[in-house]
Amino acid sequence: MKHLNTVRGLLFFFSMSIWLSPLAQSPKVKEVKTFLVASALHSENDLADLRLSSWHSDEKTGLTYAYWQQFHQAVPVFNAVISSVYDKNGKIRVANSNAVRQLSQKYQRASHVLQAEYAVKSAFEYLGIQKPVPRIVAKDNDGLRIRFEHDGISHEEIWAEKYWLVSDESLVPVWNVIVQPIGTADWWNIRIDASSGKFLEKNNWTVECAPENTFGRVRTFSHNKGKPMHKSSPKKGALTGATYHVYGLPHESPNHGPRTYITDPQDSIASPYGWHTRNTTNLKEFTITRGNNVHAYEDQNNSNSPGFSPDGGDSLFFDFPVNFSAPPIQSMPAAVTNLFYMNNIAHDVFYQYGFTEAAGNFQVNNYGRGGIGNDEVRAEAMDGGGTNNANFSTPPDGQRPRMQMYLWPQSNQSNGLRVDSPVTASYPLVPAAIGPQLASNPVSGQLVLMNDGSVDSTLGCQNTQQNLQGKIVLIDRGSCTFASKILNAQQAGAIGVVVANNATGNPIAMGGNGTGITIPSGMTTLGAGNVLKQLLNQYQAVYVTLSDSSLSFDSSFDNGVVIHEYGHGISIRLTGGAANSNCLNNQEQAGEGWSDLFALFFTTTSANTASQRRGIGTFLIGQNTNGQGIRQAPYSTSTLQNNLTYDNIKTAAVPHGVGTVWATMIWEMYWNLVNIYGFDDDLYYGNGGNNIAFRLVMEGLKLQKCSPGFVDSRDAILQADTLLYNGQNSCAIWAAFAKRGLGYSANQGLSTSRSDGTQAFDTHPNCLVSIGENDPSRPQPALYPNPARDYVFIDLPGFDGTIRIQISDLTGKILLNDATDLLPGHRVWVSLEDYKPGIYLIEVQDQTGRQWNSKVIVRL
Repeated sequence: MKHLNTVRGLLFFFSMSIWLSPLAQSPKVKEVKTFLVASALHSENDLADLRLSSWHSDEKTGLTYAYWQQFHQAVPVFNAVISSVYDKNGKIRVANSNAVRQLSQKYQRASHVLQAEYAVKSAFEYLGIQKPVPRIVAKDNDGLRIRFEHDGISHEEIWAEKYWLVSDESLVPVWNVIVQPIGTADWWNIRIDASSGKFLEKNNWTVECAPENTFGRVRTFSHNKGKPMHKSSPKKGALTGATYHVYGLPHESPNHGPRTYITDPQDSIASPYGWHTRNTTNLKEFTITRGNNVHAYEDQNNSNSPGFSPDGGDSLFFDFPVNFSAPPIQSMPAAVTNLFYMNNIAHDVFYQYGFTEAAGNFQVNNYGRGGIGNDEVRAEAMDGGGTNNANFSTPPDGQRPRMQMYLWPQSNQSNGLRVDSPVTASYPLVPAAIGPQLASNPVSGQLVLMNDGSVDSTLGCQNTQQNLQGKIVLIDRGSCTFASKILNAQQAGAIGVVVANNATGNPIAMGGNGTGITIPSGMTTLGAGNVLKQLLNQYQAVYVTLSDSSLSFDSSFDNGVVIHEYGHGISIRLTGGAANSNCLNNQEQAGEGWSDLFALFFTTTSANTASQRRGIGTFLIGQNTNGQGIRQAPYSTSTLQNNLTYDNIKTAAVPHGVGTVWATMIWEMYWNLVNIYGFDDDLYYGNGGNNIAFRLVMEGLKLQKCSPGFVDSRDAILQADTLLYNGQNSCAIWAAFAKRGLGYSANQGLSTSRSDGTQAFDTHPNCLVSIGENDPSRPQPALYPNPARDYVFIDLPGFDGTIRIQISDLTGKILLNDATDLLPGHRVWVSLEDYKPGIYLIEVQDQTGRQWNSKVIVRL
């Protein structure tokens, strides 16, 4: 602990991973090396150069979490991270490794001969960025990280990072180029071969949540007023009187319950100075939807920069109307308010489960509690970057994440602008939020191009002498307000207006001061506007119809989806440590599943049941509260409602289908624990089975190794139960996983593949009793990992002194009969290096005569 305390200030100096000098003399690094070598996971050569990439301590658990990066020739190995945990006495309890085995024996393909500029050029070419390579502005960590200018190219800073990449059993020198191209939501990490300049692989810090499947949509709103609100009790600190008219928890969406007024919902521990300040003195630094944890605003233009934020005034009273029968822009202030509320609620609740400043949470001011600040969530409502989607971008600690919430049209808008004659065609049209609405006022007529007599005559910014009587007018976007364009056309006799966008991308709902506007209007795309101009040049008369046959639901009102998106930031920041955002990109990883679970955790009440259908995103696709939602199955412990098992990931869509299978398994665990401990309505500080499940998931994220498969994640949750609850819930956890095919004998194969796993429905041998018969107050022995390859650990709570271990094969032949002393935590380690693949029986006995046995599968 002494050494870790001395480097606290240094660890987070830069906004990305910072590699300290080798800690060969540190007792901490020595201990993790000894642990992994004794476990036969690594040789000493593998661990010759380990460096601390991030760490934090948790006051509630008394545990310290350290994440070690493997280096080779003073260059880090990509995603070769060891996740380790130390108890309050500084003793190592867990070390889960994704470091490379036999590292020094890998064939080394050349070295980093290619300069960073050429790697950036190659990455640009791969992404189709037609820009010259910008100049270098900074070099960090002895040239391991190089920063380039980004203006006009990337929304965020461009970096080139030096790594080794393991590919086909070879060590390949690479540059990892980080760029977020302007006009996109993507935040790419591109690996370029540093000897040849060739593209090798990529991953995206932006996680998209568009559904792979679309289900039937019904335009209904069925408010369920029967569910009680959470009796959650955030601890009140500095009170500002801030009041929000929102769909408060546990209501998942407008379909699940009405809006309510909620005053001072902040938690004094997580947000001690409220939600509207970044400092400790002026509690009303901002009167808009902005503060220490989140800045919420609209981004209809898809500029990835702050647009409109509603203002609550000096009283911080945020009360704005909602009308789901009108275009979403009319409810925009209410939507941004709801988005601000839910992001702050997420921040404060997750804080209680270990997502603190030191662990890498999202805050501007960290109040001296550790971690890197200046990384509040940028929450963008009504984002113009797409539809039927939402996403979350998670860079490492110290860089601001971004949440983008899109509109979900309930029918196809592609025929909103229809050409009737002399040809027939249809184009996108987004109805304006000002003037009569096209939904009830469709209009047909002859189309003409605006000509106001000025230099830029098609912009319609001047009064026109053009006779537009009875015409629909095509006007280009730009230079003046939408209202001015529409009024100028109206005053010349027009009956409708089409505004053509002046840039590529989606059209937006035109807003502004609509006083005096009496004609309907809408915006179409730049491409459609060009086609219409060609038609007007080619034909004597062109006739069109403007209509709005659709509704759009705003995802900022769906609390479950907001929590889902925020959850991506949680799982990415916690897996592999806050300095690494690349650990959840393998095929068999459960990122989407954790996010769905968080949505369920936040919105479940004591009125819900285990077998009840719970869909994700039902509001957004117009379904009732018991609908299937946007996943391949609703969440339920009933196999009649959801029959997914581990094998289903082999054919499921990546990543959402794979994640749904994982969330189904954890949902079983959730209800097993609720059945034992009951349900606690206090989401913040409760001790019910629901709270225990939440803690185990959060702890498992911290413990699991980088690039985990399902078995890795399962075992991390079991380890979490050992650390937090002395293993007393292990049988309830095993029963949940066994029911869904991730039982004791399951084998995940490679975590980079979702198709090579083997499902199994057996529980742990020590848990061959029903959940009802298991006494949670009596922890059981446990053996893991299983199946195993080189070693197993056996936790033996209640055993004392010297332990005799006997291993026999299925014929009864005794292969080992030896004695050993218990390690800290009542644990023994057993080497399996000399055993052929197969099933063996392990029996242990302590000096008092206490006995226990289990089967273990030795795999290739």
